[in-house]
Amino acid sequence: MDGMCWLVCCLVGGCMLTRVLSYENLALNKSTWKQGDSYGADRAVDGQKSSLSVYGSDCIPPTYTRTVEWRVDLGNILSIHHIFIQYATNNKQWDASNGLTKNFMGFSVYLSNTTNKTDGVLCFRDTIYSRDTIPNPVIITCPNHGRFVIYYNNRTHYPYPDDYSDTVAGALCEVEVYGCPIQGFYGESCSIPCPRNCQEGHCHILKGTCLGCDDGLTGPTCETNQTQSNVPDDKKEQKQTRAPSGTKDNRSDSKNIIVLIVVYVAGVFVSVAVVVIVVACVIVFKRRRSKIQIVEASDNNRQAARSPGNVSTIPNLQDSLLPHRYIASNGTYNPEFEMNTLPRPHIINGLDHLSATIIHDVRDNDNNDGNVNNFPKNFQEEKSCDVPVIELLSRIEKMKRDNDKGFKTEFALLPNGELHPCFVAKHEENIAKNRYKTTFPYDHSRVILIEEHESTDYINANYVKDVIGDIAYIASQGPKANTVTDFWVMVWQEDIGQIVMLTNLTGEGKMKCIQYWPELSKSMNYGHFAVENLEERHYACHSIRKFKVCHRKKHNTRIVCQYHYTMWPDHGIPDPLSLVIFHNHVLRTKPDQSMSPVVVHCSAGIGRTGTYIALDALYKEGKRTGKINVCEYVTFMRACRMNMVQTYEQYKTIFLALEEKFKACIDTHNLSEFLESVNDLSADTPANQTFIYTEFETLLQIQPEYTDDDYKEARPNASRSDGKILPLNKYTVYLKSYFPDRGNFINAIHVSVSI
Repeated sequence: MDGMCWLVCCLVGGCMLTRVLSYENLALNKSTWKQGDSYGADRAVDGQKSSLSVYGSDCIPPTYTRTVEWRVDLGNILSIHHIFIQYATNNKQWDASNGLTKNFMGFSVYLSNTTNKTDGVLCFRDTIYSRDTIPNPVIITCPNHGRFVIYYNNRTHYPYPDDYSDTVAGALCEVEVYGCPIQGFYGESCSIPCPRNCQEGHCHILKGTCLGCDDGLTGPTCETNQTQSNVPDDKKEQKQTRAPSGTKDNRSDSKNIIVLIVVYVAGVFVSVAVVVIVVACVIVFKRRRSKIQIVEASDNNRQAARSPGNVSTIPNLQDSLLPHRYIASNGTYNPEFEMNTLPRPHIINGLDHLSATIIHDVRDNDNNDGNVNNFPKNFQEEKSCDVPVIELLSRIEKMKRDNDKGFKTEFALLPNGELHPCFVAKHEENIAKNRYKTTFPYDHSRVILIEEHESTDYINANYVKDVIGDIAYIASQGPKANTVTDFWVMVWQEDIGQIVMLTNLTGEGKMKCIQYWPELSKSMNYGHFAVENLEERHYACHSIRKFKVCHRKKHNTRIVCQYHYTMWPDHGIPDPLSLVIFHNHVLRTKPDQSMSPVVVHCSAGIGRTGTYIALDALYKEGKRTGKINVCEYVTFMRACRMNMVQTYEQYKTIFLALEEKFKACIDTHNLSEFLESVNDLSADTPANQTFIYTEFETLLQIQPEYTDDDYKEARPNASRSDGKILPLNKYTVYLKSYFPDRGNFINAIHVSVSI
């Protein structure tokens, strides 16, 4: 109470004018709408929430349907800071025993300039809570501009999580939208005028940067003459056609008039304002005593990456997904919704916390219903547990039962679809740079091209962390004709030394990837870069190329190696051992002390790319800790780039390749090491203790077991040989020359040259 009295005295004594424009509840008593009928919809903005019963007069009457949508019209496009939502509790304790928790789960909140939620910004979508953890009330930080705040929930696509109810109720007791009541101001007190040249007076509520500029201007505060900048013509046209705006002088004058009016009104009604502030302080004091869990949804991702004190309050969450350098500003195309909206994914071996962001893929269809994907009610309980490397084979055998039921079930539990915003990828000027219409890079983890070139900063590629949290990979789509230069810009900018290519240039008569390198001993220019093909080596399953990349402006040169795996079927999976041998070659030729990520791409950059990255990351984790968690890491990759590992067969291949990798590690030796080992054979050492004996015993233990079906092609010809040693079907050599009574059989196999 002493603090409250001091506040009142301060306000009366002179602080009043500086706080009169503080964040206000912009939704109070505003017009509302509810799907079906609007009866009782206004109860959510009447300021009354003393009773939280669904049968009382303070909450919206529940309508148990498959879809619920409610919105409030703020009356104008205003700057929003955060949204407070109080859901009905029936005046009972809010925990798993409260039946209303299952109706509340899975909700979304949008901020839009129109009544269509898809036209706006997704402030928050619940996909992480259980009945034990979902907060009520909840505060969602969403610093953006909009007129309509929309609450949405649905149960339209079965199956959905077990914790969820079969219907949703929409029993909102109060929705409070806090922001600046007057357009054209920002700051904690809403007292700082936006820069004078901001389009329509809109600026960021926290930073004051313009969200658009008047014609002919650009820059964070719209102070730079666009004709003098290096902005491409297409960007100028895009900015100039965004929306009509008034003249600078008229709007500046109107702003000054507004300020004078506000000050005058503040002086006249100072006594009334004091009473209002006192009441507000009492309310705030009571709220602070309640346990409110705040879900961050601001655009402060850069600060979150740098400061441990500026992270989401969801428990057990780790640092921001990407460091500051990887989420730099993107000018007018940078979305307000960034990664710190959602829980920070982490992969820490041995912990039973949430391993990655798991979000519903909610898409609107013709009847405005969403699509709730199938994922477990408690992912950390039902996801694949850590598997010791020595138990991997038994785990695989168990998952193979009943026609791969274990693999299929575990793969089906993975979050899928567009889990995070992809605003930049869908921008008109970037659409042509996407190979496929449904595969986009997430905004929060996309590679932003900052190296100077004549295009935008966009490329269809994402940073992906390894298990310990280092950015070890860039997952990219295969370059197109119009993105080859962008690809080499990325390679140079990220100091890439290795490129892993997992697709052929064509497949099934379709272009899968453009040839983005010159022929052997040739050189080609790509923008500022000259690429020379120095060397090519071709093996049974892969090719290796060495490129010299020269920055023609900076006169710097680097060497980049490309590892091209050529035996991945278009609609199939590779032989696990063949993939392991390829992966081993990539590992052992990695430049020493290289901390740069590896670029991995196929055609879309998600299926084969995800399979390879998982193999590499989990192999290193298995060597480090002795155990792996495939499901957890694939889930994490999908938080970095959509739909990584596309099929259950690819998911299974990760297990099979890791088993091949661990059961007999492929160690390479230089000449001196090999000669030293051979010399040891002449020493006075028992034969069963030599390295040759040990390796041979290992081979006997790991040799695969084959069935009669594996020799099906050779069995009819067994009489032509001793019948004991027959060629396997998959390696059989067929003779092309034909002689009567001889056929095309010969007891021989193909042997790959893989190293």
